Amino acid sequence: MKKDGFSLLEAMIAAGIVAIGLTAAASLVGALMAKEEINSVSLRAANLQEQAVVLYRLGLAPARIREILPENVSGTVTPAAGTYGLSFGSSAAVSCTASDGSTFAVTATPCTLAYPITAPDGSVLSHRSNSVTIVMPATVWPVP
Repeated sequence: MKKDGFSLLEAMIAAGIVAIGLTAAASLVGALMAKEEINSVSLRAANLQEQAVVLYRLGLAPARIREILPENVSGTVTPAAGTYGLSFGSSAAVSCTASDGSTFAVTATPCTLAYPITAPDGSVLSHRSNSVTIVMPATVWPVP
């Protein structure tokens, strides 16, 4: 007996396999979109922190830096949705020795930027932070 088509059972099994594949693909797209949003926020935060470090090295006070940065920045450790928390620690003098044996002094200041990761509805899911140490010559001319 010659068969010209698929049986109903074969068609149902094929449809089930295709449905499982489509469901997996849709789930993957959702996860990738969420990860892309987190990466975008993290990159924006790293850029903001880099700008803050440059301004600090130019001699601006932390309060003034928070005022002039292009994002909504406060001094809080756990900022609300849509804001960033920027804090500077106490500067410490560090004595260094160059390869030729001469010594020089630098100051080391910790800088921490905290930012929220939000859900699509705007609620805060978690907070992330990044800390860097700003190293600069001990003698700096202050900027008003």
